[in-house]
Amino acid sequence: MTKREYQSGFGVVGILAIAVAVLAISGIGYVVLKKEPSSTKTSTTANSKPAEKGSLPKPSEQPKQQTQTNEKRYVNDRYGISFSYPADWRVEERDPATSSLEYYKTVLSVWLLDTRVKPEVVTAELSIHARDLESVTAVIDDDVESHATGETNYKQSQSFKGKDAVKYSIPQSKSVNRIMYYISGGQKTYAIQTDNEDTNIKNSPNYVDKFNKMVDSLRLPQ
Repeated sequence: MTKREYQSGFGVVGILAIAVAVLAISGIGYVVLKKEPSSTKTSTTANSKPAEKGSLPKPSEQPKQQTQTNEKRYVNDRYGISFSYPADWRVEERDPATSSLEYYKTVLSVWLLDTRVKPEVVTAELSIHARDLESVTAVIDDDVESHATGETNYKQSQSFKGKDAVKYSIPQSKSVNRIMYYISGGQKTYAIQTDNEDTNIKNSPNYVDKFNKMVDSLRLPQ
């Protein structure tokens, strides 16, 4: 009888031990299963979160960078004129009374200077004279002839954007001319010319091209 009781008692204990083990394993599995969806849910939420306002656009939608210009523009509303000029030049308006001879009757005197060199060098001049084209060019003719250049083609009559004009090409050295344009504006004459030609060409080999481009950009009253 004692032997049977021992065997019976061992069977109950064994059954209890097996039951505890099964419950423990089930509990671990439940915890694992419980945590896994949570982790998956968190990952899904992070990946599917909609873009917030103000986020950077796609590369194809990036704003285009503005092209930097190498020119500036001078505008004078009082006299109705404007022109473009190189960005490395600057404009300086000077008192006509001290920057021009009286017999030209200058009412506006605009000087352009190269800012890349020190001291700055005058590159061009633009002026407006309260005299008609014929009167102004007569003064130029007298001045040129007095210097006895020996040139016969220094003066050319032409048209500038529908206006009567005169172009002067006056030698400053063996290879460089001073270019001067005088354009009719009725009772006014608009003048634009090169200056310090030899020095400016040394500082900038395309100096004459810059000047010609400025002349082409000149806008005058109709």
